[in-house]
Amino acid sequence: MRDQMGFREQMVRAQQMARFGQDDKALAIAESLARARPDQPEPGEFIKALEADRTRYLLLAEARELAGKREYTRAVELLDSLAATGYHDAGPEVVRVLLGEGHWHWSQGRAGQAKRSFEVAQERDPGNAQARKALDDIGKTPRPVTATTGQRPTPATRPAPDPRANTTPAAKPVSPTGTQAPPPPLDPALEQRALDAYAKGYEELKDRDDTTTARNKFREVVEMLREYPENKWYKRASDLLREIGR
Repeated sequence: MRDQMGFREQMVRAQQMARFGQDDKALAIAESLARARPDQPEPGEFIKALEADRTRYLLLAEARELAGKREYTRAVELLDSLAATGYHDAGPEVVRVLLGEGHWHWSQGRAGQAKRSFEVAQERDPGNAQARKALDDIGKTPRPVTATTGQRPTPATRPAPDPRANTTPAAKPVSPTGTQAPPPPLDPALEQRALDAYAKGYEELKDRDDTTTARNKFREVVEMLREYPENKWYKRASDLLREIGR
């Protein structure tokens, strides 16, 4: 009886460790129990489940890496295959990849492809607020028509930002009706990079009094978010640049 209680306690401990991400320790306990109690199927089943979760987690990481390289189609295919195995984290990740794909296409002037990505994201997750807002914004963005041919102009490739440029926000494009066209929705990945740069600059300024590094980081934030002057990180970086001198 005592031996059985010890077995149960060890199994519970292994499960708790796996739950908190300590897979190696959980696996070691389960393997030890499997050797000590070959009559008990639970350790073997636990080991198989843990190894399957590890494999799926590695595939999830691979899909995220593909999305980071803008190989969105491959990332979605991999995530769909994971979802088919019952891996619940794959479904929401597909939506995030599709949103990233949509933001990327839009930033490159490919509104039609962006719209399709957002539509698929909304099909996958009908209540997704980001997809709905992006589709609304695309619908509101005017598409100018050339006066001579009546054809839609081919979007120009967006030039890389000049690091020597000043930090004054660029003028927003104006539609034929005279209203300012809104910029594409802010890509969450871009905002995260801006936040990381801001945090690094703030740390250098407050903890090390390194105004040179801080100034460079805040300039990066302003440059990244030039089209989004109402963004809080743009505003904070701009305020600190004014305080320490551009």
